[in-house]
Amino acid sequence: PIDKIVTGSKNVGIKIYKDMIIFAQMDSDKVTVLKNENAGKGLPKFKIFKEFKVGEMPFDAMIKDNTYIVGFFLTKAFGVIDLDKMEFSEIKVTAKDNKPVLKVPHFGFWSLSEEKTFIPAVGDNAVMVYDNKFNFIKNIEMQGLPVFTALSPDKKYLAVTFSGKDFPTIQIVDTKTLKIIQTFKFNGKVLHVRWSNIDDYLYVSVNDANQVNVINTEEWFLEREIFQIKAPSGIFIYQLDDEQK
Repeated sequence: PIDKIVTGSKNVGIKIYKDMIIFAQMDSDKVTVLKNENAGKGLPKFKIFKEFKVGEMPFDAMIKDNTYIVGFFLTKAFGVIDLDKMEFSEIKVTAKDNKPVLKVPHFGFWSLSEEKTFIPAVGDNAVMVYDNKFNFIKNIEMQGLPVFTALSPDKKYLAVTFSGKDFPTIQIVDTKTLKIIQTFKFNGKVLHVRWSNIDDYLYVSVNDANQVNVINTEEWFLEREIFQIKAPSGIFIYQLDDEQK
């Protein structure tokens, strides 16, 4: 190691932006920005450049362009830091009638496009929509309690999975009109969905039915059922080159 930085806290959400390292201190409720004093010349020498007091118990973070986004376990909000201006703002996460959601979902369940951010409202039948400046747009009323959202490669559609009695269901949202355009129900719990980057397909793992279903996303119908896959969960798509086939 070329350096060691002691924080006295569990550190999460470590990201890099330009000549800076940004991370959240879970036990100290703050975000720290370290800057390389050597500006890329020789070995880096990181010093504290800025610290922000944030929500209670930050647990994860992601970065989009110049924006660092941090979530909290115990605060019903998420934090946004403009890394160019070094400005922090707290975005309240509310469900229907401005009631707070049960918690801010893990970032793996969010979906971000260039224009919008989609967040499942934990504990409410809705997906929350924000613009690229994190101004609230609306709540999309869904059939059940949303768990996971996934954007299509062209960002035109959003697939949403659910928990509880709606575990077997997925719904498709048009990201321009913010309206539900399709609902599919399967013979078991849907644990994951994956859009294909090369074909007009959406793959759906139906865990207790031991199958993966394939939805045609050009005409929106169930095109294929792949059976005898024991308790499928996550789906990953790997494309072979022609020489490997």
